[in-house]
Amino acid sequence: MNKPEYDLSIIVPVYNEVKVIGRTLDNIYTKIIASFPGKTEVVVAEDGSTDGTKEILAQMQKEKKFRLVSGVERKGYNRALKDALGLAQGKYIFLSDSGGGHEMSDFFKLYEHAQNYSIVSGYKKKRHDPFHRILLSRVYNLYISVLFAHRFYDIDCGFKIYHKEALDKVLPQVHTLQECITTEIVLRMYQQGAKVKEVPVIHYLRSLEEPARTFSVTKIPKLVFRLFIDLIKLRKEI
Repeated sequence: MNKPEYDLSIIVPVYNEVKVIGRTLDNIYTKIIASFPGKTEVVVAEDGSTDGTKEILAQMQKEKKFRLVSGVERKGYNRALKDALGLAQGKYIFLSDSGGGHEMSDFFKLYEHAQNYSIVSGYKKKRHDPFHRILLSRVYNLYISVLFAHRFYDIDCGFKIYHKEALDKVLPQVHTLQECITTEIVLRMYQQGAKVKEVPVIHYLRSLEEPARTFSVTKIPKLVFRLFIDLIKLRKEI
């Protein structure tokens, strides 16, 4: 295997985050890259935004020189994230949601475990979310823990470090879950022997943007049913 070009790749998937994307990227540079003892790259995967996010990113790229992958038409979160992870060229790959929900300096809480675990995932111990999202998350994680015989507390948290070598082995196989791609990645890696560590991290209220739509109240019944079926399918596959 060729030596990775970077010590760390930071992947930021973005869709319609005009109000927070500037602050999110600034925090990545000031709270992570400025203190990271190695060579880094930032890959911003923009997925067909229509709210002005594209224009902000184009302007910021002139100053910060990150790698911008921008789409004309929306791929959807699963495909966009999978494609973005595949572009990473670092030994370690840090995934961060772009909505400003996490404290970027908590990256180092994860990184101190990265040598010993193939996946180090943030765990929002104190969530600042609407009650229905908190309840859904707890049920979801408990269901997965029973189904896969391993206790997960926040498996779909968008704040993770992966070993590139271990991630690359499973990424082409990821296709089963129609929602929650990071869950499938973790489960496939875990079933292939990857060690998983969950670390408590700070979670902020998403007050500067529209609430996350993936788990909106109107989508919950359909989402729960689809995930219930897809997770059983995934368990049989792996």
